[in-house]
Amino acid sequence: MTAAAHTALRSYDLGGYRLVRLAESFNTVFRVRCAQATLVLRVGPGRRVHPADAVRVEAGWTAQLAERGLRVPQLVPAADGAPSVHIGSRECSLWTWVPGDRWTGPSPPRSCSSSRC
Repeated sequence: MTAAAHTALRSYDLGGYRLVRLAESFNTVFRVRCAQATLVLRVGPGRRVHPADAVRVEAGWTAQLAERGLRVPQLVPAADGAPSVHIGSRECSLWTWVPGDRWTGPSPPRSCSSSRC
C-alpha cells in the first residue's frame, strides 16, 4: 500500500515529503509531511464500493462545514485539478490535516437517531 501512496503523491506538487501510515482498515490512511503543510492521504480499497463522484461530494460537505466555522479537512486537488487520483483500481485523495487528540473513548453505537446520540 505504501507504494500506491508514493505513486499517488507524484500527482501533487509537494516536492519532498515524509510518509507515515496512520491506519489501515477499509481505507489506508497516511500522514504526509511536506514543506508546505501536513496532509492526509487516503488510499481506497481495490474494489470500488462508492459512486465515482464520492470524493467530490465529500469535499462539498466538508467545504460547507468549514464555511460554518467548523475545523474540518479540506480536499487538496491534484496538480491537474482532479479531486482524486487513481492508482490501478484504488482511488487516492489528499486532505488537509486537522490537528487534535486521538479519540480513545468508546465507539458510538452503530445505529442511533440524532436525538439520542
